[in-house]
Amino acid sequence: MPVPPHDTLDSMAWVVGTAGILLALMFLRLPYDASKDAFHDSTKAKSFAIALALLGIYLLINGLLIIIIWPFGNIGGGVYDVLYGGSSAIGGLLLLGVAFSIYLNIGLRAISYFAFVAGLYAFNDVFAILANRLSRTPELTAFAYLMFGLTGILSVPLTHLNSKAVRWAFIIVALIFGITWLFMASTFTIGHLQAPVK
Repeated sequence: MPVPPHDTLDSMAWVVGTAGILLALMFLRLPYDASKDAFHDSTKAKSFAIALALLGIYLLINGLLIIIIWPFGNIGGGVYDVLYGGSSAIGGLLLLGVAFSIYLNIGLRAISYFAFVAGLYAFNDVFAILANRLSRTPELTAFAYLMFGLTGILSVPLTHLNSKAVRWAFIIVALIFGITWLFMASTFTIGHLQAPVK
């Protein structure tokens, strides 16, 4: 497949992986009280909010660029602008929502519903990736999207129940989500930096 004129897929994957790791670390290091829908230390939480906002801005901008540019490029649009552009734009909006909710200390419950729907969107991507054999490594890509989806789904019980089991399930899934995307990012970068074929 020809490379599109604007291709930041590798850096987007690095950002997605970083977001997963940050979410896992945030809930690992900062006590969160679901009954109050708040972190115990809002000052420390704000530092995570700033980092998540920066990642969200990057994903939103690049996701929108893919949605706008790729359909007019020589790759044919359609499948990959939806798979990568749509997911990136939705993920960017979600990270911005999480960041603003944390920074303004207004709770995460409302944004967890958006995360749940984003998780359902990711599950649709998993089905499409496997059914249509999208990407060079469809099983790995589907697993990465599955972990994103599960992180979104788990955000609802995480923000509504004071349960160590739910908290640890979220942390572990978010960590696997982040590590998987960072591994894929590495392969994307190596692939994109290969010498062009003459």
